[in-house]
Amino acid sequence: MKPFDLDEYKKNPSRELVTRDGHKARIICTDKIGGFPIIALVFEADRETPYSYTELGHFVHGDANPRDLFFSSIKHQGWINIYKDEQGFRGQKIYDSEECATKASLCVTNYVATIPVEWEE
Repeated sequence: MKPFDLDEYKKNPSRELVTRDGHKARIICTDKIGGFPIIALVFEADRETPYSYTELGHFVHGDANPRDLFFSSIKHQGWINIYKDEQGFRGQKIYDSEECATKASLCVTNYVATIPVEWEE
């Protein structure tokens, strides 16, 4: 999970949100007057409950809380070619598909393998 930030959210309001404790959330207002300008609906126990948040997604100023907002992690997958030279093993670039990685490996003589990689941001 990535910490919530209102300015970043406004750049991509379709990005999925969760609370610190893993409940799905969706923002319905970002300009409420007062110190808690965000209103989000949090899905808990088969219903949505509205909560107010700060610009940084805090439910309570300064203290960590299970209801704090976060951006959901985005999972990525790619393929990387492994090569061996006098310094050892190395990989150079992450490719979007196994097919692209395999085609790129045909141009290099010290190719060892193409492997999938996954990461979250």
